Amino acid sequence: MTLNVVVNSSFPLISPKIKMASHVNNCLPNQPLRFFFAYSNDLTGDQVIDSWNAFKSNTGQFFNTYEIARFDRFEEGALSTTDINGMSDALLQNLPNATESFPDSSYGSDILNVMEWLLGYPNACGSTMFIIMKRLPNTQDFSKVKFLLQQRHAHITVIISENPSGGLYQDTMYKLASQTNGICFFEEDDMFGEASYYLPSIWPLFLVYSVNAKVSGTGSISLPSFNAPSNGNYYFGMTLQDHGPLDTFRMVYLKWYNSGSSFSGGYQETLEHHISWGNDTYIGKGSYQLDAVNYEMTLEFEFSDNKEQILQIRFYSYDSIDYWLPYDN
Repeated sequence: MTLNVVVNSSFPLISPKIKMASHVNNCLPNQPLRFFFAYSNDLTGDQVIDSWNAFKSNTGQFFNTYEIARFDRFEEGALSTTDINGMSDALLQNLPNATESFPDSSYGSDILNVMEWLLGYPNACGSTMFIIMKRLPNTQDFSKVKFLLQQRHAHITVIISENPSGGLYQDTMYKLASQTNGICFFEEDDMFGEASYYLPSIWPLFLVYSVNAKVSGTGSISLPSFNAPSNGNYYFGMTLQDHGPLDTFRMVYLKWYNSGSSFSGGYQETLEHHISWGNDTYIGKGSYQLDAVNYEMTLEFEFSDNKEQILQIRFYSYDSIDYWLPYDN
């Protein structure tokens, strides 16, 4: 096991490093280079350990490098290792500590600074970032981090507490994930670990389809078609609202169809079924067998009001595509 400790007092903004690292953005979609797990110091140790164990149970030694960082505190640091078991040991030594927390709820999360700092490293291209949050940002400006995520082809998966410990803006991280092909949803505190078992975005899989669907009220829309890259098994993750907690959601029905494919199908989620499992704003489903053909995609939906929302829809496969998916800005 190799364990390196990198400590920085405040995760400073690294804008000067953006140009320095710009020559290392040529990683490929089939290169699972770096996994980064970041967790708020406002969470409990059990929430952090349960989320990490869920990830670990599904991944094995898939990534080249593993890193963790604890944010929302005054003293910051990151730990990296080439061994996932070594990462588990490091995590147990760096669990949330209430004595290091921000003093009150007026302080916003510093997660954007943390992400900017980490994405400035030369090996950031192709990173998978798993972030669990208890505190919201106090800013809605995520332009620097968005630029870095898109430039580095990095994907984020974010779970946010439905009962935040501080901060102002619930939509900051959701919009950031929407515009960088990531996933962001809102969860009950005691379900963080359970939810982490249903995240194909952090499994040994590759993103092959990414769409943000604008919905309101009741209706049906056609989505961009999905050209499945190979015959095989696919998983999808989808948000049910762009905010939490669950309130206006009633039903979604995602369908994929090709007249020549016997694997045409879909999945319907209703409010009644969903709340029997929990009150979060996300579903992760699969596997689904698909042919290597082009599927027409449609989404039926029902909400209790007519306010426009953005739903994130992502498909993942064991086989990667040979290009980076475009971004929806």
